[in-house]
Formats: sequence, structure tokens, C-alpha cells
Amino acid sequence: MTRLFKSKAFWLIFFSGIATIGYYYISTWDKSVLGNRANYPYPWNLNVVNNDVYELLLNKKTTIGISWGLLFLIIQVIIIYIPISIKRKKFIENTLRHILNQYLKGDISNNRITIFITKNGYQIVIKYIWQCFIKNLGSHKEKKLIKYYIKKFPNLFKNYLVFYGRIGKPYEKGTSTFFLVPEHEKEIDGFAPYVFYHNRKEFAELPDIRHIDLKTYVVGDLNNNPNDEILIDKYLKDGKINNFSSLKSFHRLPQHLFATPILDKLGNPYGVIVFDSQEITQDFKANIDNLNGYCKLTENIINYIN
Repeated sequence: MTRLFKSKAFWLIFFSGIATIGYYYISTWDKSVLGNRANYPYPWNLNVVNNDVYELLLNKKTTIGISWGLLFLIIQVIIIYIPISIKRKKFIENTLRHILNQYLKGDISNNRITIFITKNGYQIVIKYIWQCFIKNLGSHKEKKLIKYYIKKFPNLFKNYLVFYGRIGKPYEKGTSTFFLVPEHEKEIDGFAPYVFYHNRKEFAELPDIRHIDLKTYVVGDLNNNPNDEILIDKYLKDGKINNFSSLKSFHRLPQHLFATPILDKLGNPYGVIVFDSQEITQDFKANIDNLNGYCKLTENIINYIN
């Protein structure tokens, strides 16, 4: 019983019930009795009670009903859904941290694990505007990517792979990176959507291009180092990236990738878990059994908490 009284959900339901009863009481009032105090409901018909309050409530009962409904909806979101969402995220982060500590020696500078899940375009528009044109505007200007992000503005009627959780640097708490869920091969633009589209696990070994300044690099420039052009072309091809602007938008350029689809309870893909590493000796293929076990664990946890 003590535990029940400490529950925020219990008190929200309790006061919602009181408010509902109160509004039902007000909704039964009849405007036709205005001015005839004797016909007012109890206790407003008593001479000791100021009937100005009754008349105000009667005239504004529709507004009061709408306001109460909105108020308790907002309170419900704040008290119940936001904390649950935070707890879920924390649970996922702790799971990924455990995997990174067990398998990747806790090295968050050279190794990352990222989860992407599918969402509709209309669900990510506000976050996209915040991430791309407000929070990270300076960085995107520096990389000359404003037109790129305008062009990639989410289509409200399409699906996207968006950030859900990550352990490892940089941008452990969030990122503006997201991918269109491809409906055909030509729409694939990145390793995660490639894995999602084909619904199978994939590995990739990519060249090290961290020495190339992508901010100033111009595709097709005659002054480009020919070796750099070869490396960038190979990185784009093997990383399943279909244009150079997409490559410039990445915050990290790993040399080793492993990704596998996340399946829902019906066996349909609805996300991707991506391992990426800059460690020279990293070999995801040599540890496929461990990786499969960790990914299945993560998939089961996500299905359980969502």
C-alpha cells in the first residue's frame, strides 16, 4: 500500500478522476436557471455562498473542460512517458556499455556501437530542424553542407533510420545523422541503410582517410592528390555511400564496420545496430559468434522495453 501511494501514476489517476467528477458535475448545470438563485444546484443556492463563482464556472464550462483535459494530458506526459523514455534510453546505454567493455575493452575513443531505429518523416522534422539548422549550424556552415541538409529535409511520408542509442565518441548523446529507409538500391546512402535494405549482417573494411581534409577537398579538382582520390572513391564504394556530401557529413571515419538488422517480434527489420572501429587490429569477422550473441541480446532488450 505504501508503494502505491508513492507512485506518481497513482496520484495522476487519482486527481484525474477527481477532476473528471468535478467537470461532470459542472457539465450538468443548466444556463437557463441563471438569475434564479433558488434553482441553482447545492451549495450555490445557499445565501451564504457567493454565486458569482457559480455563474463564472457555468459560462466557462466548455473552456474549463478543454483546459483540464489539456492540463492532465501534459502532466501525464511529464510524469509518466518522459521518465519512462529516459529509463529506456539509460537501459540501452548500459547494455551497449557492457558490450563495449566486454568485447572492445571499454575503448570509447576508437570504438562505437550505435543503434538506429525506423521512424516516420513527420516524427523527426522538429528534431531535424533543431539538430541541422540550429544546434549544429556553425559546423554545417564550416563544412559547406547547408544545401545538403536542405536537400535531405525529411519527407513526411517516408521512413528514416534515426539515432536511438550509442556508446562511444563522438556524439554519444545524439547526432544529426539519419538515413532514408531505401525502397530500392539507388536510394541506399550509407552502410546502415544498406544492411537494413538487404536485411542481413554485413562487414566492411575501409581505407584510412583521416589524413584528408574533407572540408576543403573538392571532387574533381586537378590539384587533388591522385592517391587521395583513389582512397575516397574506395571509401564511398565499400561504405555504400552514394555521394561525397554524405561522406563530409559524417563525424567519424572508421576503418572497420559491422552491422546487423534489428528485428521486431514478428521478424521484420525495424532498426540496425552498427559497430565501428578505428583500431588498426580490429577484426569483427574473427569475433562473429560473440557479436551475434551481443546483437541478439540487444535486439531482445529493445523488443522488451518498447
